Amino acid sequence: MVGRLSSPVFVGRGAELQTIATALDRAAAGETVHLLVGGEAGVGKTRFTAEAARLAGERGFRLLRGECFNVGGSGLPYGPLVEALRGLIGELDSAEIAAIAGPAAADLARLVPSFGSIEATAPAQSEWAQSRLFEALLGLLSRLGERSPILLAVEDLQWADPATLETIAFLVRGLRKVPALVIGTYRSDDLHRRHRLLPWIAELERGGRVERVSLSRFERSELAELLTAILGVRAPSRVVDDVFRRSDGNPLFAEELLAAHEQGGSAPRLSPTLQEILLAHIARVPETAQPVLGVAAVAGRRVKHDLLAMVAGLPEDKLHDGLRAAVSGHLLVVETEGGQEWYAFRHALVQEAVYGELLPGERRSLHRAFAEALESEVPGSTTSEVGHWAELAYHWAAAREDRRAFEASLRASEAAIASFAFVAALEGYERAIELWDGLPDASVVAGFDRVELRRRAGDAAYLAADFRRAVAHRRDAVASADAKADPVRAGILREELGRALWVLGEPAAALEMYRDAVAIIPADPPSPERARVLSGLGQVLMLQARFDESLALCAEAIAIARAVGAHSAEGHALNTYGIDLVTTGDCARGIAALEESLRIGHEVRNADDIGRAYENLGEMLDDCGDTARAAAVAAEGIGVAEKLGIGLSYGYYIRLSTVGFSYALGRWDESWRVLEEAILRAPSGSGPEMFRLAQALALQVGRGSFELADAGLARAVELIDEVPGAQFSAPIDAAAAERELWRHEPRAALERVEQGLERLAATDNRGGTAHLCRIGAWAAADLAVDARSVREEAVVSETRERLDRLRTRLKRVQESVTGTGLNIRLAADRATLEA
Repeated sequence: MVGRLSSPVFVGRGAELQTIATALDRAAAGETVHLLVGGEAGVGKTRFTAEAARLAGERGFRLLRGECFNVGGSGLPYGPLVEALRGLIGELDSAEIAAIAGPAAADLARLVPSFGSIEATAPAQSEWAQSRLFEALLGLLSRLGERSPILLAVEDLQWADPATLETIAFLVRGLRKVPALVIGTYRSDDLHRRHRLLPWIAELERGGRVERVSLSRFERSELAELLTAILGVRAPSRVVDDVFRRSDGNPLFAEELLAAHEQGGSAPRLSPTLQEILLAHIARVPETAQPVLGVAAVAGRRVKHDLLAMVAGLPEDKLHDGLRAAVSGHLLVVETEGGQEWYAFRHALVQEAVYGELLPGERRSLHRAFAEALESEVPGSTTSEVGHWAELAYHWAAAREDRRAFEASLRASEAAIASFAFVAALEGYERAIELWDGLPDASVVAGFDRVELRRRAGDAAYLAADFRRAVAHRRDAVASADAKADPVRAGILREELGRALWVLGEPAAALEMYRDAVAIIPADPPSPERARVLSGLGQVLMLQARFDESLALCAEAIAIARAVGAHSAEGHALNTYGIDLVTTGDCARGIAALEESLRIGHEVRNADDIGRAYENLGEMLDDCGDTARAAAVAAEGIGVAEKLGIGLSYGYYIRLSTVGFSYALGRWDESWRVLEEAILRAPSGSGPEMFRLAQALALQVGRGSFELADAGLARAVELIDEVPGAQFSAPIDAAAAERELWRHEPRAALERVEQGLERLAATDNRGGTAHLCRIGAWAAADLAVDARSVREEAVVSETRERLDRLRTRLKRVQESVTGTGLNIRLAADRATLEA
């Protein structure tokens, strides 16, 4: 009845196509446009994207396309990006490849080896290497956009791995003036409430950088046009009515129903189940296709020809007959990639239906066969190695070969760590944890015990920014470790748990865990681990503005580190120690300690300590009154951060510090520009957002950008309990008080100052206290002038008393400072208060 299964012409979608046309015109004019195309399975997202590609081609765009695939419940790390880059490689010669890759060829080679050789990256810095990869992709697209406009299409984001989602989110934030249209498609009906794509979409939409296009089901008239195009003749009304009723306008279901129409039967959930519609179509193909389809369904959405042939074990003529029948029946399509032939199911739902029809024993046998076949393959790159071992783990687990699934899961996680796909690593470790108890020799296979497996899972979760799971795994490791048999190990595990608890927003629990770590690790003999936990406790106390306690701990950590030659621990402790010294007034020694920390960081090539040293050195120079040098150090730090691949992490914080430096130096336009640059590169998370608010609000209030300031203050109120800390509360309370002054509400301003000072009461935050006292004096002066003008002497008297309390508190702060450096800033605050 049906000569073809898909329409030869594009049907309907007039308004949506106009959106695409407008977006392409904007991109051609030099703007970067981001679209998310959503719709239920089968509604036509792939066909819509193909039409967008056709329109883009007519306008001279270069097309980059990638598709997310579902392998064992999750996508392959960076899979669609690898596919898009491979397509690009096939269109360019070696000189062009080198030109668009630029200095980032080694980083891009981690995804596609054709870009060049892979540079080794120290394991300790692996969390920053992912940001290098992000920057490399951004640079490549920017250089490519100089040649022609770009259409980057990534399909089926509901199966995207976290690494792919993080990369796309970065590109959405970073691509601004590149002539490009980025389209992502996803199945809206696959997004259950815990699906990782939902918060990802919400975060992008909140930034206002993504536009949504929703594809709905066809109306009857559109469906009639679709069926007529497929049939080549006008579709009978009876057929249109039947197909429309049973498909509810879903184009894929309509196509499948039309193909199986002569067999009759009920529709899917639109009538009974989608499974029945799909199986009706599957049953139409010759019997020779059935064994081939079953094997292909066990492989997943797509499978290489050679692998399919090996597992199917059919004579060559029967294999070819079966494949020909499956392709002719529009169940499989042929693809060519990398010189190899692949077979892909035309729709994932078809694959799911075929897989569901296999008997349990058939599935296990085929999974075993695929695993055995895959074991003989050699992956071509670090990224493909992740997929290789993940597929092996999936097949061995489905074949109920737990020992082999366990081993493959660990190998997949190790490869994922090496390619910075930390969520994939976590999934592999968690699969191994589930299998551990069923294997009598699990520790022999792994080469380590269960505590170490939990620790590795916790590290992967931490690097993936899944701090709740990091805490859960690290808590289990702490509970399982024998503190009496190995106190050093038990202490380090507690220190790692403390760090995760702090980032999660549980400062009290974090502090308790750090104190336990210090108590457990013996002081004698001195050890690098002892220095590490002392330094870690000192850092947490410093972040809580308990500088005096932190100072003593860091001094002890430095002494131990120097005694045992733990250079890295020494550099880490010196960093915190320098801040502690400055906050107690000893600027000379504090700055020297921070400079030494920076030197050690470079010496041991620790990107974390280098970035932290630049950030803290600049801040402390500013506190010591040398704001001009602080700005110069920050500028240098931004450049170094970019080279080290930590531009998205520490580079972000250093940029935001520069906002404050430029503001203090009176360069407000420059301060605003830097703020906008930092926002473009902002990492996700409440901590980075709170840091931005703390830096931005003073500038926004000072410039009179009150709408932005009010929105920021409202957001800070939401976050203050989630991200506690005097480093945030003091500048935010000061900006809020100044905002009240510009509203001509001095009473409210003074109350906000007093609330802020109450928050600092249990801390050693001298600089924040002095700053709030100065703002409070301004509010008190305005309040007294207003009261005196209407002869409210009681209010004048009360306000004078409140000002006296501020004066006394600031005086005590000055007296607590032992050195002279910080007194420059404190003296300025006190002089303003007295005036």
